[in-house]
Amino acid sequence: MMRAATLLWALLATIAGTGLFLLKYQVQAEERHLRELRKDIAGTEQSIHVLKAEWSYLNDPLRLRELAERHLAMHPMRANQMVAIDSIPLQGGPLYEPPGMHAAKAEVRPAPKKEAKPEPKKPVGSGKIMTAKAVKPNAKPSRQVASAKVRP
Repeated sequence: MMRAATLLWALLATIAGTGLFLLKYQVQAEERHLRELRKDIAGTEQSIHVLKAEWSYLNDPLRLRELAERHLAMHPMRANQMVAIDSIPLQGGPLYEPPGMHAAKAEVRPAPKKEAKPEPKKPVGSGKIMTAKAVKPNAKPSRQVASAKVRP
């Protein structure tokens, strides 16, 4: 009986020793992997620092102005280049004349008027700005009180 207990304890000690041996090398491998990851992180942080410095240099307004003047022939605006918005001709407006129409003007006939179709109902609360509709004096009241209008 004494021999069986001794053999059992010797077997348990051998198993525990082998387990600790394997665990030690596994921990060392994980520590080596962690050191490599930390080294990679430090290198990446250094690269990010260098890239941020390059970005700051490349986006310097004075440098960009110089490049625009040299390569694109762009110069800063002068005060005499600014005009009032009312002096700009609108497309289709009275001051607008399409290219090629200055020599011979075409006869313009007004289009026949079509009957106005009722607007389809729009969902209320769709995230658009709501404004009240104008109501005609003798019109029947409708269920739709507001219509959606989107700002340009």
